[in-house]
Amino acid sequence: MRGGLQEPDRYGKQPSQAARDRLEHELGIICRMGFASYFLIVSDFVRFAVEKGIPCSARGSACGSIVSYVLRAQSRRSAGLRLALRALSRSDRSEAPDIDIDFCQNRREEVIAYVKQKYGEASVAQIATFGTMAARAAVRDVGRVLDLPLFRVDEIAKMIPQTLGITLDEALAENSD
Repeated sequence: MRGGLQEPDRYGKQPSQAARDRLEHELGIICRMGFASYFLIVSDFVRFAVEKGIPCSARGSACGSIVSYVLRAQSRRSAGLRLALRALSRSDRSEAPDIDIDFCQNRREEVIAYVKQKYGEASVAQIATFGTMAARAAVRDVGRVLDLPLFRVDEIAKMIPQTLGITLDEALAENSD
């Protein structure tokens, strides 16, 4: 279970048989599903970020795996892996397991540049998610930012109809107050 990293192995020189068995089981699933390169690449750019002092954290179904822990793609040791392994070992699964890495916003471009340089720009893509905020929640957040009295913000928010998906423009058209 030597990761080839400069720090000592995460399970010491003599890992328990349970840790060895779990690692073998996970590696079998990961290799059978064709995801070995995926785990190694994620581990590589997380290692780069850590070495450069760029804060990062991992989440997702694969982060509960001993493989992610040993490869240092995530920092927490998982006590159990039933859910992560079930998600990974489904016979109909064709997509890669979830390993979402969040990097410090101020330095994430350094990691992206490293990955582009190492693996080729054509092999790198970024995935982003965007959320929308309900009209009432938006009004409450703006009120907090503007430091308006809570009772007044609440009054304004309650004027917005509880229509699903209503926009602020639509709410204003219904109630000009």
